[in-house]
Amino acid sequence: MFGWFGSKKQERDLRDTLSLHKFEMEFPKLLETFKIVPNRRASKTERYAEVESAARFILEGALKEAARSGKMNTQDDLAAAAAFSALLCAYLGTCGGLEDSDVRELQGFVPGYVFPRVAAHLMKSSGDFRTIVSKGLFKYESMSKKGKGTQVLERLEDNVVQFICQRDPQYLEALGQSLGDLK
Repeated sequence: MFGWFGSKKQERDLRDTLSLHKFEMEFPKLLETFKIVPNRRASKTERYAEVESAARFILEGALKEAARSGKMNTQDDLAAAAAFSALLCAYLGTCGGLEDSDVRELQGFVPGYVFPRVAAHLMKSSGDFRTIVSKGLFKYESMSKKGKGTQVLERLEDNVVQFICQRDPQYLEALGQSLGDLK
């Protein structure tokens, strides 16, 4: 259907515009449905606080599901979770209209908040937290440039989009199950 409107670039631009409009309509509903309360920090906008709180909520839910199903056992699992966090922050931040510098900050800050709450047992045995997050960020960056890696990231992003639109916890389960694909 989209091919009728012109070139592939025009089609991609139209899809991106539609996605942004859908995000703007559904994101406030997500915050309301799960009673996600943004915590404002000095020098950060309200939108930044909303994106940060939503990213924390989604990452924590996905990690709890992964742990429940026995998929959070090693340092590599934690690095995969950091890669997922990078994807999540990039998607939410970009669609939420945040600056690139804010997105990069979130990519380090969100796992720094969630990992000790959900995966403290792995952090004690896995060494330096910065190394784990750096490994996850590197994994995310390298996957976003490869053919098969981009397919995995797109599949995960689709589940994030479905969770935001449907607000159904089954998509958190799917995200938790999919974390192994990022190893």
